[in-house]
Order: sequence, then C-alpha cells, then structure tokens
Amino acid sequence: MKYNDDIPLPFGGEQLFTFLMRADALKQVQRANKISDGARQENSAEHSWQAALMVTLFEHWSNYPISVRKTTQMLLVHDIVEIETGDNCHYTQNPPENLHEIEQKAAISIYGENPEAPFREMKSLWEEFERGRSNEAKFARAIDAFLPLFLQVISDGKAWGDWRGDHKEYTDKKSIIQKGSDRLWEYSLELIEYCIARNWLY
Repeated sequence: MKYNDDIPLPFGGEQLFTFLMRADALKQVQRANKISDGARQENSAEHSWQAALMVTLFEHWSNYPISVRKTTQMLLVHDIVEIETGDNCHYTQNPPENLHEIEQKAAISIYGENPEAPFREMKSLWEEFERGRSNEAKFARAIDAFLPLFLQVISDGKAWGDWRGDHKEYTDKKSIIQKGSDRLWEYSLELIEYCIARNWLY
C-alpha cells in the first residue's frame, strides 16, 4: 500500500513511522483459519498479537528458561514477511520448493539489506524464529503451531472451515510443539483427540 507523500512525520522518527504504516498491512493478510466465532477469517496481525499474549500467560510452560521480552518481540515480527508473501498456511499442502528464498527476499524488502536499529534487531529475531534453535524460538514456534488447533476447538469446528485432514499427518506436523513445551504438547494431543471424535480430523 502506498501512502500519501504529504503525511506529516516527526523529525527523527520518519523511518519508524513509515515502517509502522507498512506493518499495518499485516492486518489485511488473511490466514487459512477463522476467528473463534467462525464469522470471518483471522488476519496475520491478530494471530501475531494472540501468540505474543500467550508468552506472558504461559512462560512457565516452556521447556527451557526464556526471555519473555525477546520471545514476545519474536512473535510480533515472526509473520511480518507475509505482508509480501501472504499466509504460509496456504502452502501447507504443496509448499513451493523455494519458499525459504521467497521469504528471505521479502524480509530484505521489508527490513532493508543492511538495516539499522531497530530494524536490524527485528530482522534478526525473524531469522532466529525461522532457524528454531534458541530457547525463545522453540517456545515461539510451539505457540505458533498450537494456536490454529486451539481456535478450531474453541470455535466449535468453524476455524478450519471445510478443511479435513488425516490425524496422523496433522499430529506429526504439530509435533514441533513438543520441542518448545511438553505441557503444551500434552494438551495439544488432548485437543487432537477431541477433533478426531468430532470428525474434524479423520
């Protein structure tokens, strides 16, 4: 989205507010799943907010000690490349072989090739989430994977729409949750059984 060139911006904060305006586009990226009442599709900004909120609520469920601040920041920026790429969930069945390359180009476009602070830090957090090796990244990825399942249950089956999947494949895909949180994984298995019992998974 292009903004008017005559929008007044404060001296010294031009880059920050320009980035903030661009990040607003994340509200327009529709995810594959719906919100809890099933009335409409969730957008990526809503997902990022809810994921960040979970860190504060469930810090004690992490398998490892984490920085709440860092993990929260990581989840606030983890999907920001979707401003250019769209929701990754749409690639679940047939992901393009060069998806990582596509996302890397989007990250460079959004943050810049050699970004200055705070953009450098945000790009670094995005990359750390993608690698998934740090304590914070493991817990962040667990939360990211858990939320669509949780939404399906609290929406009484509306969050996935008409989608139905094989429970074994779905469980295997969601096993990333266990790397960050055993407790969240145990609960996820209960929710998967709940979905199977209601024929939301077969």
